[in-house]
Amino acid sequence: MPTSPSSALRFVHGEPALLVGDALVIAELHIGYEQKLFPDTDMFFTDKLIARVKALAAQTGAKRLVINGDLKHSVKGVTPEEGRELAKFFEGIGAMGLECTVVKGNHDGGIENFLHGPQVQTVGQGGLRSGDAAICHGNAWPSAEVAKGAKTLVLAHSHPCVELDGKRLQCWLVGRLNERAEARFPRWRSLKVIVMPSFSPLVGCMAINKTGNKRDGSGRRLLGPLFKHEMFKLDEAQVYLLDGTCIGRAGNL
Repeated sequence: MPTSPSSALRFVHGEPALLVGDALVIAELHIGYEQKLFPDTDMFFTDKLIARVKALAAQTGAKRLVINGDLKHSVKGVTPEEGRELAKFFEGIGAMGLECTVVKGNHDGGIENFLHGPQVQTVGQGGLRSGDAAICHGNAWPSAEVAKGAKTLVLAHSHPCVELDGKRLQCWLVGRLNERAEARFPRWRSLKVIVMPSFSPLVGCMAINKTGNKRDGSGRRLLGPLFKHEMFKLDEAQVYLLDGTCIGRAGNL
């Protein structure tokens, strides 16, 4: 599995992206989502996604791109339009000279048939390791191999945001596990958990400072087995906006 020699990890200012060693990590591109918004459309924003990745690669000096799940939007299969846009996306990534690894998410069924280029590969929902970070989409458990010895667990899947003054702002969650996690994560006390916001500006988000546990964005229950089994200290998690501002603990918002 791809592993960076460096364990350095940092947020990229102003963008829902991480730099882990020499890898730029993004998630939730949902290529083809435009068809859900407008079923008869033939207008897609794939070129804008490519341009953002290109700018981030130049800014950070990244040599690799890791897409932490939900590269495409259709859960089952791929529409003809999605197939075309995926080909365009990988052509753009290939032109940058970036190696690309897709961690499969719940929307990525059959994605292996649409990976273009010799520098593109996919790994299963168990995720991959990059330095000390275990990177997993979050709809499934990270594999034991990926999680073993990791210092940071990087998840996506929940599209976190925070609602302030009637506006929803994408955010990062940085927190810890509780004792319920011990059986699956023996080093649970020292394991840091990062929940990523979505790279696509089109998809919805889950406001973590709203009460309830609905799945339509009105509740604060995060998605995936880690959160379903209440292993994450959500109330104690620090909330960071994309500009790096820490606005406090989730439980105080």
